[in-house]
Amino acid sequence: MDNLYELLIPLLFGAAFLGAFRSGLLRYFGRKPLLTVAFATLLGLVSLNWGWAEVNAETLRHMTRAGLAFLVFLAAQQCRISRLISISKPIFWLGILGIPFSLLLYTMTAFVILPGLTFWGILIVASALILGGALTQDHLLLEAPVERDTKRAARLEGAMTLLLGLPLALLLEKGSSPVMVGTPIHLHPLFLSVAGFTVGGAIGLLSGRFLPLSPQSPLPVLPFLVAAFTYALSLLLGLDSVMAALGAGLLFSEEAKIPGPVRTNLWRTGERFLRPLALIAFGYVLMPLMLKADFLIWIVATVIILVVRPLSRFIILQTRGDLALQDRTFLTWFGGAPGVGCILFLLSLMASPAAMIEDTSMALATAIVVVGLVVTRLFTKPLTTRLVQETARARKKKYRPA
Repeated sequence: MDNLYELLIPLLFGAAFLGAFRSGLLRYFGRKPLLTVAFATLLGLVSLNWGWAEVNAETLRHMTRAGLAFLVFLAAQQCRISRLISISKPIFWLGILGIPFSLLLYTMTAFVILPGLTFWGILIVASALILGGALTQDHLLLEAPVERDTKRAARLEGAMTLLLGLPLALLLEKGSSPVMVGTPIHLHPLFLSVAGFTVGGAIGLLSGRFLPLSPQSPLPVLPFLVAAFTYALSLLLGLDSVMAALGAGLLFSEEAKIPGPVRTNLWRTGERFLRPLALIAFGYVLMPLMLKADFLIWIVATVIILVVRPLSRFIILQTRGDLALQDRTFLTWFGGAPGVGCILFLLSLMASPAAMIEDTSMALATAIVVVGLVVTRLFTKPLTTRLVQETARARKKKYRPA
């Protein structure tokens, strides 16, 4: 019965989404992340003061996990993971080395500065914060006259970091969930995660290899159908639906013959449509928690966004990758806000069975998202302008006659 209930949630969610999409509200809110969060926060505070019905944590978890499953499937279509190192070495190393390094730095920074936090609680919350960067003004870079490798890295980063970081975040959550003594292994959360990934991978492999895909369509329907089928089947089997979608997406991306522009279009479509919904839920549900937040939380969030995150990226980009100095500097600072995957995962933790996720950890994560959004909004245009100037200067110097 619970699995059938979980299947109804995405249907209701989809109906509301369709209405907002046709009215143009989603597109507007997606272009204004700070305004969207502020508006949703105001609604949340009014709801809190007037005693309106609270959002059911279980319903919120089902909705956010459904969104996360579709998002990670479409993220996998952005690029074949087996070709990532040949396409963009900086993003490959930012994922392979940067994700665990950032996770360690985030956790230790919060654990040392904020007293009273449990290590597991902040570790799980920190794992959410590594799930991609929200490039809220990435069109400025993609339209700028800069090196193609830098544009490619910025375009791939959000999707690739989500793909590489989400399994770690999910396994940390499952590993910290309490399990009763004597629980059969086939009901253990970690087993359900691995089984979900395996079943989803089989679906993606068979679908990509044998189902026809129209290469002429800029947005083919088949990937969405495969994602929906994988999600529904994994729920009916009692498996982890997000891990199933991840496995299906990775194998489908490897097997299906999808042109490059279509791959980007699939990922951008999912990210663009889910972003406003995630921001509205974030402001409505999580931002009212900041009323109880200590000022020290905002200080730690600012330190993480302005010092810890750039430091970890700087170290990786300086030691791995072959980009020019101005490009490495740009990628060190570009896109400070955690992405849609981060917000959806944080919202799903409101009803997580994982142990020791306290309000202080959630408040810190909320503050980091807000600070990241502000920093991204303030820094993106000046950083892009500076990169254009440095690139033009480097090209002029390179082709200057002797």
